[in-house]
This record gives sequence, C-alpha cells and structure tokens, in this order.
Amino acid sequence: MGVILFVCPNETLAEQVRLTTTKIGVEPNIVVGDLKKGLEAVQNYEKEIDVLISRGGTAQLLEKYCIPKVVCMKASLSEIFTNICELKAEGAKRIAVVGNSNWMDDLPFVVHDGEIQFYFRPTYESHGQIGAIRALKKEGVDAIIAMGRGAIRFAEKLGLKTKEIITSSELSIKMALEQANVISTAIQQERLKNVRIQVLIDNLDDGFIMLSGNEVSFSNKKAQELFNTEKISFQAVAPYLGTQDKIVHINEHQIFLKPLSYKVANDRFEKILYFQEVNNIHRSEQIIRRSLYERGFFAKNTFQNIIGESETIKERIAVAKEYARFDSNILLRGETGTGKEIFAQSIHNESLRRRKPFLSVNCASIPVNLLESELFGYAEGAFTGAKRGGKYGLFELAHEGTLFLDEISELSLELQARLLRVLQEKEIMRIGDDRIIPVDVRIICATNKNLLECIKEGTFRADLYYRINVLRLFIPPLRERREDICLLFHFFLASFGEKYKKQMILDKSGENFLMDYPWPGNVRELMNLAERAVAITRAQALDGSLLGNLLQDEIPKENAIEQPEDFGDGCDMKTMESRLIEHMLKSRTPEEVCAQLGISRVTLWRKLNKKQTKKSP
Repeated sequence: MGVILFVCPNETLAEQVRLTTTKIGVEPNIVVGDLKKGLEAVQNYEKEIDVLISRGGTAQLLEKYCIPKVVCMKASLSEIFTNICELKAEGAKRIAVVGNSNWMDDLPFVVHDGEIQFYFRPTYESHGQIGAIRALKKEGVDAIIAMGRGAIRFAEKLGLKTKEIITSSELSIKMALEQANVISTAIQQERLKNVRIQVLIDNLDDGFIMLSGNEVSFSNKKAQELFNTEKISFQAVAPYLGTQDKIVHINEHQIFLKPLSYKVANDRFEKILYFQEVNNIHRSEQIIRRSLYERGFFAKNTFQNIIGESETIKERIAVAKEYARFDSNILLRGETGTGKEIFAQSIHNESLRRRKPFLSVNCASIPVNLLESELFGYAEGAFTGAKRGGKYGLFELAHEGTLFLDEISELSLELQARLLRVLQEKEIMRIGDDRIIPVDVRIICATNKNLLECIKEGTFRADLYYRINVLRLFIPPLRERREDICLLFHFFLASFGEKYKKQMILDKSGENFLMDYPWPGNVRELMNLAERAVAITRAQALDGSLLGNLLQDEIPKENAIEQPEDFGDGCDMKTMESRLIEHMLKSRTPEEVCAQLGISRVTLWRKLNKKQTKKSP
C-alpha cells in the first residue's frame, strides 16, 4: 500500500478513523483540520502522498487544489436518520439534509413520511450550503441537518433547529479506504514502471530528446550531457531538425543523428531526436565482432602444431614468425596439402592481432555469385531472399583481425577488382547499400598456382598480385622434407589410434615405403593414409606392402600405373621400385615418368643408378 492520508475536519471523525483502521490492522496517516491544514500536510509530508481521504467540502476543495487523488467518505445514513428522529422529537415537521453532492448525491430528493417531510438538498460548491439553507428557509423548512460548522451556524442564525453530522460510519470509512488502496496500488505500479523506464533511458549510451510542437517535452541524461544543460531549449535543438540521418558535431562530439516522428492523435505528429556517439557505434561493432569471435572465428593452430625436424621446415617457421611481427599482407605458396592454412593460423596467433577474429574462406569452394556477399555482406532488401537486417561480410567480421583467402587464384576478375579496392582504401560497401564501412583487416592469401603464369593468361590481375605479394612464403612439399615423413606419420598414427582405440606400429619396410613414395597430396595425403590404415586394417604392424595396397586402391584406373608381370614376386621395396621405373620407361619418356611419380630427373637417375650399381660386378 502506498501513502494514504486522512484529512479529518474534526477530532471526532479522526478518532472514528483511528478506531476503524485499528480493527483492520492499518496504521493511518491522519491530519485534523480544514483545507489549509490538508494542503500543508501534502507539502510537508516526508514521503510522496498517493491518495487523500476526506469528506464534504474539505474533500471537494482538496480535489480542486491538490495533485494527489482524493477519495470522499460518503455520509453515514444511520447518523442522518438518528438526527432526523431527534429533530422530529423536538417538534420539527419539515427537515432538510444539506451537504456536498460528493457524499449525498445518491440519496432521494424529497421523502414524505405522513406528517413529516424530508428534503435532501445536495450542493456542488463548498459555499453552496449557505444559499441552499436560505432557500429551504423560504420553503418552510424548520430544521437543518448539515456537515460543517459554518452551515450549522448560518442555519441557527435563521432560527432553524440544527444537527451537525460529525462522524462517519465504520462501513463508509472502510469503503473509502478500500477505494483509496486500489487507486494507490495503481499509482505505485505506474510509478514503478516510470522509474524503470527512466532508469533504462538514462543509462543508455545514446541521447533522446522528445519534442512537442516547439517545446522540448523530455530529454534523457545522455542528451543533457551532450548539450551541457539539464534543461534543453527548443532553440538549442532547432538546428538539428530534419528528416535525414546525418553526422553532426555537438560540443566537440561527433554524433550520428537520427530524427524520428510518431503519431500521437489524429493527424498530429511529435518528434524524437536520437543521438549516437560515433565512438560508441565503433565500440558496439567491436563487441559484436568479439562475440562472433567467441563463437568460433578464431585460429586454433600455433607454430607448436607444425610437426617437423627438417632444416627446411624449421627455416620456414622462423621466417613466418618474423612475418608475424609485421602487419603487411602475406602470400603463401605451396602445393595442395602442404599446410598453408596452419601456417596462416600460426602467423595470426603469433601476431598482435591474436586476440581478434581469424576467418578463412576457400575462394574455390563458394560459387562466384555467393562469394561476393560472403566477403562484403549485403544490406536489407538487397536482393530476393536477403535476410532481414542484412548480413555482415567476412571483412566486417574480421575487423581488427586476420582474413585468410585460400586459393586466391580462383577469384573472378570482378571480385579481384573489389578486393584490390578494399586493400587500398581499407573500407567496404555492402551489396545494395550506400554506406561506407571502414575495416582494419590483415590479409593472408594462399595459392597452389603460379600467379605470374595466371597473370600472363589473363586470369589474375597484376595490380592485385603486387598488393598481396608483400611478404611471401613458400611452404615446401613433403617430398622436399623427407626426414619429417615418418615423424608425421607416427604422430597421425598415434592420434587416430586414440580415436579408434587401436595401437599400431610401423615396421622398417613401412618406413622405407613412406620415404620412397612421392606424396603428391603432401601432408594431407599422409594423414589420410594413417587414418585409413588405423580404421580398416586389422594387423598391428604396418609394412610396406600393406601401405602400398592402401594407396594403390585410391588411384583411379585411368591414372593407374600398369605393373610388370614379375612386380613384387619375392623382392624388397627397392627392387619393386626399380622394376616399376624400368617398366614405365619402356612406354614413356623420362619426363613423363618423373611427372607421374612426382619426382625429379635427378631422383629418377639416382634410383636407376643404384640398381645398375647392384648389378655390376
């Protein structure tokens, strides 16, 4: 229950209120006196008063001059009829009950009781009782029942018998209190809602100013801070009225201003000015990007995940770590499966951008018509099927982080031109939008093609090539780091063995096979072989013959190397290899054999010379 105050014209009524409220367990707030006392109590009370309860003319005047709601106690019929009986006993024949309409407007106007006639005369102004009593005197009334000493004294001056209504019944007090409680509860709920709305609006980082005609009807704390005043005048905001979103400067703050309007009644509209600091917009975008980063847009690998003891790979890792210190674009070159993305992730995690997003996209895996929207995003309604609110592009999501563009050679010339502009201007524009969005992204590109040859063929832009080829790193194929082959295979074997709950070993012939195989698919092919061996092989030891079968099954028939009739008959791996090379040279040139086996001419002659050396005496 909120604060309810009883304003009692006399102490007798106040005592009746105390008795009634004590019975129902309510501690009343009571002031005894007239309108002046009531108004003073409202102003001086330590808490905000929700409802006043009074009666008669006092209630009527309080309702006129007070802000709180006023509930009027109705007249006590039992007391009225008690007074009527007493006046009748004193010889009165025509008795009138005079009072304010707020406590007697439901009573009948005239009642005849044989020899006695009753008049019920409601008045609608606090001073109206005097006029009513004068008129009743002329009508022959000989007794007056009224509420208030002023009316009683005037009736007595006219020679009328009088009775004053001093108290109210317990029922009328309870009914008034119940009505006041309903009103107070509604006021409390509305006040709580307003407080919550006010707290919410005042704690926003954005400013709001509401205009009603040529007056500022509301402003929140942020708007007041922007204008350096608690009371913002219409003249101060007039220069910012309009219909277009725009960037403005207010007291050295760069502000994004959005004017809004809303309909209040019929054809009348009021306006809202919405102010957003540009710095806050940037911070909000960073929070969004950070949340997206936490959902999985991060680099999982570091340089510790690159397995290898060869000098070649150690030297590449050292160069990549050095590149990570700088913010320049990087071009990674290497065959398929060499681990270019692992290097890209490791560079990101070694750089100052490591706590920011890392996103990657394979330019060959996404259709050309979709790749543009993936990279640059789109505005709402940009095309049929566009998401409501538009979509962030990868450049926006990677803001302050790294974007890895794999197979960059597969970009269309049109997208190459757009990418070049982004790299030059450090800003993007979503599809179907006219808004420029600044981006800060480090680009790492990768390709398994010779981009200079692509430039000659007209499929890659020279200006883009020189833009992305600032720092360059060649990732060596597996055949050029053979001392890492068995190390990698043992690592994959253990990893997949844990996954499939198997323990497998690699024997010497298996190691020899791995060392002699050309590995056209590089590390990816080696990893696939390890998983295939663990998944489908029952033997615990992997030898060269078993691994050869696992690889041979993967080779398509049209690309398979035909075997000599005596291939593998009771001989070791090196002999099998030599027989195969000799058989292939019967129908192919040395260059074709090298291309199909993925080895150099030097390696080819070395293998043949070993065989000839064994045959020589």
